Amino acid sequence: LNESVRIAALSGEPIDESVARRITSADSLQLDGIGDVAAELMEDAQIRLLLINGTPSALETACRRAGARLEHVDQAKRPRARLHAMLQFALCLGEAGNSDYAHRVLSSPLKTCAALELSQVLLDEGPRMLRLAQDAVDAKEFSSADPTTAANVRDFVSNLVEKSSV
Repeated sequence: LNESVRIAALSGEPIDESVARRITSADSLQLDGIGDVAAELMEDAQIRLLLINGTPSALETACRRAGARLEHVDQAKRPRARLHAMLQFALCLGEAGNSDYAHRVLSSPLKTCAALELSQVLLDEGPRMLRLAQDAVDAKEFSSADPTTAANVRDFVSNLVEKSSV
């Protein structure tokens, strides 16, 4: 279900109504215990559906839920899950028009992705994420960062944008 929503969100194609109903009718799962991964995937899909919806109230709900998801993920135990949660929260903020906050949230994941060369993580989030990343590295957040780090992140993002345009 999550992959169906991801593909629809990236392609702009309409999502199958039966898939959307299954996702939206699912109760919000608690993000704790054994069901963490399944719950996070369902929450991810529900947040993506809200982004696809795009209404102001849906975007506000997406931001709230993505923020709650981010707060839940333990950086020490699950750094990759935390990275994905940060990217999704930043994307929600950006889509809701809160670009300054989105850039601040995106600053750390961009530095991590650049340092570890995790290009596919950003590419998998699609063109909206790449545009947000490009805007973030052009924003004042990176101009006040360590010059070497800022240059590395700018180069990393520029290369991703270039690759994705080909």
